[in-house]
Amino acid sequence: MINVIKRTWLLWVLYLLVLLPVLYVLVTQPKVTTLLWINAHNTPLLDGIFKYFTHLGDGVFYIALIVALFFWNRRAGWMALLSYALTSIVVQVMKNTVFEDALRPRAVINNDAQLHFINGVEIFYLSSFPSGHTTSAFSMALLLSYLFPRKICMVIFFACAVGVGYSRMYLAEHFLTDVVAGSVLGMLFTLVSIALLEGIKKGKAW
Repeated sequence: MINVIKRTWLLWVLYLLVLLPVLYVLVTQPKVTTLLWINAHNTPLLDGIFKYFTHLGDGVFYIALIVALFFWNRRAGWMALLSYALTSIVVQVMKNTVFEDALRPRAVINNDAQLHFINGVEIFYLSSFPSGHTTSAFSMALLLSYLFPRKICMVIFFACAVGVGYSRMYLAEHFLTDVVAGSVLGMLFTLVSIALLEGIKKGKAW
């Protein structure tokens, strides 16, 4: 596991640099206040960008990545498949069992006049915690950083993951708590997946 972190060290540094001030916001500001502030800072350009950018965290996108990686390198494909499976199972169990009553922004705020919505974006009411899109985005960021450990690549992967997480709040789909939790789950369980397969690799030829 240490070797995985060393190989992707820049991604972890960037993640911690962003996570620490975000945790401060979580502690000092009500989640509704933070959500309304982010959602209120909207423009037609950002509407168009985040409406589609958020789909980078879709399961369909992750599955497409898995298929592409299998064609490129079988071990990378298995690594992606395990990362997706593990993170998805954890998120779905949390969403539908442990935190099944967690309300999304529209259900909590209950006043559409306070929120900015985008045409064509379906807004949900339940299963808010954690953010599945954010989990997948950060999972893919770590996975791809491990497979393509160039500094510029890690910066791009991290920026995309942060963009997906921000889009979930911009679109009024999740609170900051949901997004932070999703990012942590994505990073940690993908780290476990990569370390597990790398450990198997040492005792078995792929």
